[in-house]
Amino acid sequence: MNVKFIAATIVLACASSAALASPPPDFTCDVPAGTILDRDGYRLGEVLHVYGEKLALETYGDLADQLPLTDSHGAINYYSKDGVRVAVSPDSAQIELASGQVIPCTKHVDDGLMEGADGMSHGSTVRQAADLNGTKIDKLPEGEPVFIRENAGNNYQGYDWFLVEYSEGLKGYVWGGTLCSVGFKVPGIANECGKPF
Repeated sequence: MNVKFIAATIVLACASSAALASPPPDFTCDVPAGTILDRDGYRLGEVLHVYGEKLALETYGDLADQLPLTDSHGAINYYSKDGVRVAVSPDSAQIELASGQVIPCTKHVDDGLMEGADGMSHGSTVRQAADLNGTKIDKLPEGEPVFIRENAGNNYQGYDWFLVEYSEGLKGYVWGGTLCSVGFKVPGIANECGKPF
């Protein structure tokens, strides 16, 4: 077999894999269960991707689920099809259904945790809920390795709360002021491990 053909095939395969990767959405939406956007076990429209003249209602931008740009008023663009209308401005969006139901959306902020991040405890208290009122379930020693799964928000004194996994599968919520992340600084936590506060 021709070496150039093999190399070209590998490049095409890699490009196809990259195209299938799930990009971060432009907006995330509070789609409630039971609406027409709740379909096949997932909430169609929970994430929005804006592609200029089109807007995708799901992560991979299936053509059947894209809405075309239909109208513009200043900074607001409207995308609509089949009883679904989406109003998009630079910082927010909302889905409007034919029934009159309005579903709010907010601009997606990449927190660097799409696949999680390794981190360490600075003497973290682990709680059942993402706030100071959450029941204490554990206390991690200084330097205990953790896997930071997701940002739970609820900012307190400048840092967010995070769902972490530690010690062979145990999970709980930790305040970001007592965490560091390995390799890069995750927004909402104290610092990158090995760097000063």
